[in-house]
Amino acid sequence: PEQYRGQVVPASDLYSLGCTLLYLLTHRPPADLPQKRMRFDFRDTVTLSEPFANWLEKLVEPALEDRFSTAKEALEALENKQYSKPKLQQPQNIVRSIRKPQNTQITCQRTNNALYIKIPAAAEQVQKKLKIDQTAYKVISRKWWILWAVLMILILLITRFVFLPFFIILGVACMIALKQYCTAYELKFYPDHFTIQHSSLLFSCLGYTYTGNTQAITLIEVKQDETKRKFKRTYFYLFEENTSPQKIGNSSLNMTEAAWLCEEVTNFVREVQCSS
Repeated sequence: PEQYRGQVVPASDLYSLGCTLLYLLTHRPPADLPQKRMRFDFRDTVTLSEPFANWLEKLVEPALEDRFSTAKEALEALENKQYSKPKLQQPQNIVRSIRKPQNTQITCQRTNNALYIKIPAAAEQVQKKLKIDQTAYKVISRKWWILWAVLMILILLITRFVFLPFFIILGVACMIALKQYCTAYELKFYPDHFTIQHSSLLFSCLGYTYTGNTQAITLIEVKQDETKRKFKRTYFYLFEENTSPQKIGNSSLNMTEAAWLCEEVTNFVREVQCSS
């Protein structure tokens, strides 16, 4: 890849060697192989031993710094089977050594073999400021939504459903906003697996739990997604091999908190992967 920029180093020849091996093994040009995040995804195409597949992946890494630097290094790794599965990459968009933000409602607890994170919903923060009991807050919120629904139905009946399309759009928009406002996250990381629990303050049926492999995490980064109304919401993404990235965040999460959490998770995962 670096040849396009006019930069040729010994590692460039190793990349060419890797592409040649891929062609011999799969009988297909590497450009025709499926790709995932700019890497050749050849493991489902040909049966290889795990150490050799990992070694070959390092040969054809798109980033020059992630490749073997010399042929001697590549040969020694192949002979000694020293190269293991790709580990967590350097996260982007965060500053290192980030301290816990002041006045944050997020809890983060680290032990020797686990990391626990709880991101409360924005509604929980309002509830604490108003000093309302959680059960009472749920009852008040549900009664408000029921009252709103009854009011909308009455308006539709009076207007003979003339404004039905408008109220459908309004209802969908309110549900999306409500989901952001009332969604909380609980993350638990262990050496062999991790769980991400999504829960809703108002509707428990909307909650679910995702379970993944800690050893397969390859990237954790912070992003800001811009909504249609130009509002920017902050999330941190967790990338895992052969799965879709997990998007974590709600309307209460800010950039500083997301960067702090990103670093905490990255440090834990790095330690776990390096020790395995």
